[in-house]
Parts: sequence; C-alpha cells; structure tokens
Amino acid sequence: MQDIKYTVVEMRKEEKQSCEFSEKRYVIVDGEGKTVDDAQGYGYKSVQKAQKAMWYKFGGGKQKIASKLTQSQHYWKDKKKISDAISDRMEINFKEIARGETTLEEIIVDVEKEFDVILDRKMVDELLNS
Repeated sequence: MQDIKYTVVEMRKEEKQSCEFSEKRYVIVDGEGKTVDDAQGYGYKSVQKAQKAMWYKFGGGKQKIASKLTQSQHYWKDKKKISDAISDRMEINFKEIARGETTLEEIIVDVEKEFDVILDRKMVDELLNS
C-alpha cells in the first residue's frame, strides 16, 4: 500500500462556492495536487484548521481518539462505583478545589483508600477531562 502525502494549499478562486469570500481559504490536496478535502466547498479558514482536519481524517487521528476512548471505557466499566465516588466528591468539594483548600489528587487518594485500590492516573485524567 502506498503512503499518500497530503498537503495544505490556498484555495483557488474557481473552487470557492461563493464569490463573497475575501479572506484566504485552504484545502487539503494529495501528492498529485488533486483536492481531497475542501470543507464541503467552503475551504478551511486557517492552515492550522486544515492541518488538524488532515491529521484527523488521513493521519489516523480518528482511530487514535476512538482507541483512547475504548481503553478508558474498558478501564472504568467494572469500576462504576469508584468513578461515581470521584465525581460525587468533586461535585461536593468544587468550592474547596476552586479556593485551593483541597486538590483533585487528595480526592483521588481518599477514594483509593476507601475502595482499597490503586488507580491508573492516566485513566483518572481521561475520566476527569471527559
């Protein structure tokens, strides 16, 4: 299987759906210069947005995000009571956390002691950021 190279280029005027666009727009092209993604005809507003879309669609980003979510779901599947306890304590202590009187780490350590477990901090971070 060939490794296809994708790049971001400025959108050509004839590709724009509307002539009202006065700002630059960007599209993703393959190695031959053929447009492979043009944000449904409108083009991306910035190079960074186009690069992010390129990573997500063509660089395995979609699979990486799905894989990470699946790992987290499997980890917490049999630890529902523990995740609920963490969420409840965060909700109860949100003012103390905001004032710096307690930390998330202290809450997690308390939950670990209560349930007599050691939690994977990476999975705890994903739980808290979801």
